Amino acid sequence: MDSMQVKTAVVGLGKMGVSHLSIANAIPQLDVVAVCDSSAILGQMVEKYTGLNCDTDFERVLATPDLAAVIIATPTRLHERMIASALDRGLHVFAEKPLTLSSVASETLADRAEAADRVAQVGFHYRFVGTFREAKRLLDAGAIGRVTHIMAEAYGPVVLKPSNKTWRSSAQEGGGCLYDYAAHPLNLMNWYFGQPTDCAGAILANPLSAEVDDAVYATMRFGNGVTGQLSVNWSDDSVRKMTTRVSIWGDKGKIFADRQELQLHCNGTPP
Repeated sequence: MDSMQVKTAVVGLGKMGVSHLSIANAIPQLDVVAVCDSSAILGQMVEKYTGLNCDTDFERVLATPDLAAVIIATPTRLHERMIASALDRGLHVFAEKPLTLSSVASETLADRAEAADRVAQVGFHYRFVGTFREAKRLLDAGAIGRVTHIMAEAYGPVVLKPSNKTWRSSAQEGGGCLYDYAAHPLNLMNWYFGQPTDCAGAILANPLSAEVDDAVYATMRFGNGVTGQLSVNWSDDSVRKMTTRVSIWGDKGKIFADRQELQLHCNGTPP
């Protein structure tokens, strides 16, 4: 085993946890040495087909010799305690979004990670999609001049009928369109223009869900004079899967980007 590999544990074997486990196993720089899930049966299956040690005790997994990092893909209500415990042990942390159910708790964890000089990341993967990265490069290069407005959107067919049987329908589990869907376009807005200074208005609609929102619409302002609109709906049956896109206007052009393509309309020579 390469001594330069980062010994890593994966916690939570739901849809995203299994995905992270598969990806981590394919990265040469990582060495997955432990897996954790509350289901012993699921853990036994993972042990059988991967040969990895799977434990139901999170703290015991954190005590794995030479462990350096942990990937946390558990229900959101468990994130705060688990991330804090991992940071206290000096581990690097990657956590699925939403980070926590409280902005105060999230800020506290960020401060703890910074104080401990640990890498702490949240699963905002759109920052690593080529089209959205190119949009960032073009903005930084001034391709469309002074930016005036951004429209960030996300639509998907997640909730198409009333249901209260999944975590997505529970506010205590981090469900709802705002936490689960809007987090991605909001993160792109933050990446491009920083934190908004104020929200001029917002609507959280729930035509299908009893406890959480199915659609989020908001208007906001950023400190550099940019205005923004957010439009997110996870009860849209006109799309086959999640569709995320941004449209950005400037005084010298416009940028449009989604996961498949980027369009640049500019009055001058592209940088």
